[in-house]
Amino acid sequence: MLLQDKRKTNPNLLSLILNTTLQVFLLLAVSFGDISCSHATEPADNEFIPSDNVTPGRRDYVWTADTIFTQNGDMLFLARIWGSSPNDIWAVGSGDSSDHLIWHFDGTKWTTDYVHRTLSSIDALFGFSANDVWIGDNEGNMWHYTGSWNRITKLAPPGFDRFVYVMDLWGTSPNDLIAAGAASRNDGYYRASLWKYSGARWDSLAIPEMKLSFSQVIVQGETGKMLLAGYCSDEPWTYYLFTRDQSGLKKLYEGSTYTQLVTLGGKVLIGMERKMYYFDGQQLKFWRDFSSIFPYNHFFARSTKDIISANPEGIIHWNGTDVKLLYKGAYNYGTAALFDKDIFILCRDTYLSTGTGYNIIIHGKLKDN
Repeated sequence: MLLQDKRKTNPNLLSLILNTTLQVFLLLAVSFGDISCSHATEPADNEFIPSDNVTPGRRDYVWTADTIFTQNGDMLFLARIWGSSPNDIWAVGSGDSSDHLIWHFDGTKWTTDYVHRTLSSIDALFGFSANDVWIGDNEGNMWHYTGSWNRITKLAPPGFDRFVYVMDLWGTSPNDLIAAGAASRNDGYYRASLWKYSGARWDSLAIPEMKLSFSQVIVQGETGKMLLAGYCSDEPWTYYLFTRDQSGLKKLYEGSTYTQLVTLGGKVLIGMERKMYYFDGQQLKFWRDFSSIFPYNHFFARSTKDIISANPEGIIHWNGTDVKLLYKGAYNYGTAALFDKDIFILCRDTYLSTGTGYNIIIHGKLKDN
């Protein structure tokens, strides 16, 4: 049964963004008025991606919104979204029951199959094609979609008898997939956990003992090195950024600033304190300062001149020259799936006390030229 309220949105109704499991802890740092004429600080060193020939991102979107809720009104919090195309999108999360944690969009409507599975809260989602999609939950259950969903294994490292929290998935090919998160014991202790799928089974990767959880993992195509963002939830919260290759794990950052990894072609942008950095294979290098115009450290990017972020008022866009507020809204915004002409963004209307708590998936589609 499909429960979905589809509606056309206008700039005064559009809203979007701010929460994966970690992003709820981001802090608003600045306020602003008219940002349409704001400019980002120029880079301190050479552009890490040549931008002279990069076409500025367009802003002529047509927006629609789907409200997603369960047939019995059960709790549902969608946290991750991924798609192979604008007509094949998956969204997953947590809820009162395992039968409505997986949703699919076929280009027309969102549906869930209401099938009970061995699943807990889902934070990790990644795919390679329409019939090759993976999810991992916060009990170590790994499920694989190849036309139907099948449970492949339960990650369980020796000595950690409680859960493996799978926080993120990233792969370079169907036989090279990484799961990142944390393993926990019944006494409350937890440590960073990293796993690899090589086409036959999931194996634990050797890393130093660290009391933290990995929250994001990306393998940078240009260097082949893995980048890992993480955090320790002991007060005060501490955030980390690592790189990993055959020589082992190297810490790039430790501090009080949340870090976000964003893919951009074969490279990776790193957002910290609303400034953007890149990894040259050895160290972090500064690229641009968006702190005067982006109130959150939360970005999606197609190119260096097509970057989307959000603020408590709505969606904003950087085109390489200026930042413009495209749409207004007051939702909590989450992860996104980007395509050449489409963007799908998870959000939840709990920002205001009058919110329903429903999950809303905003779809922006560029007009045909």
